[in-house]
Amino acid sequence: YLENDCFNHAVWIYDRIFKNDTPVDIAFFGSSHTITGINEMEIEKNLTDTGLHVANFGYCRLGNNLTYVLLKDLLKQKHPKLIVIEVRGDEDWFSHPVFPYLADESDVFLPKVLVNRDLFSDLYLAFTYKLQILQRIIFKTAPEVPVKKELYGFAATNDTASDKEISTANKRLLMKPRIMSETERNFQLKFPRSYNKKVYDLCSRNGIDICFLYLPHFAPPYKKPLEYETYLKHGIILYPPDAIMSDPHNWGDSEHMNKAGANKLAIWLAHELDSLPSLH
Repeated sequence: YLENDCFNHAVWIYDRIFKNDTPVDIAFFGSSHTITGINEMEIEKNLTDTGLHVANFGYCRLGNNLTYVLLKDLLKQKHPKLIVIEVRGDEDWFSHPVFPYLADESDVFLPKVLVNRDLFSDLYLAFTYKLQILQRIIFKTAPEVPVKKELYGFAATNDTASDKEISTANKRLLMKPRIMSETERNFQLKFPRSYNKKVYDLCSRNGIDICFLYLPHFAPPYKKPLEYETYLKHGIILYPPDAIMSDPHNWGDSEHMNKAGANKLAIWLAHELDSLPSLH
């Protein structure tokens, strides 16, 4: 159903989890920043333990309730030692657009957190989608979709960001982000924080370590995530070196790394991951 979304990445994720017997020892979750920034094949090559398998489960757009959904699916079939969660300057406040299509019925129709701008939209989309799936089952009209056998979800361009894009991104540094009061911030972030807690609890129950990777756009306004103190309660935060992140030649556009940048990041990441006790 999502074949026209995020270059059919949902099918690859499903097949990598449910159709492919290859283990997943390290799983990356995040947005398109993860898709284009995490070259799992290069990370595997540069890890000391060459028997570890890395999977990039990034998905286009934002909404950390999708991380919870994908992690739940992953744990039905695989037993990762470590998950790496992409974080940016601040949490996104809203539901991921494909959450109602991929989430379990109980997660959509019996939400425990009602502070969700997209609550009614999620309910409507999930209900109509389930009806369409039921019709396909009854009338046997579901299409045959070939299994995607590729091991890796990484996808980045060879292009380099234009001077205009880089100049525009640098100008963003001059703009001061709006500072919310603590009360407003706690209200706005109640929804994403609740799903972060679900992820933390799921990992704790299954003995999985968590690592956070700061993966913002080019020239970010924050040197570290605003929620970093919360992240540190659950795992370490990895900050890619400025030599990689501030080099315009490592970016396909002002939001996404290119292959050259991702390859450099992979070498650095492998070294950082090698130091984690959970992988030894």
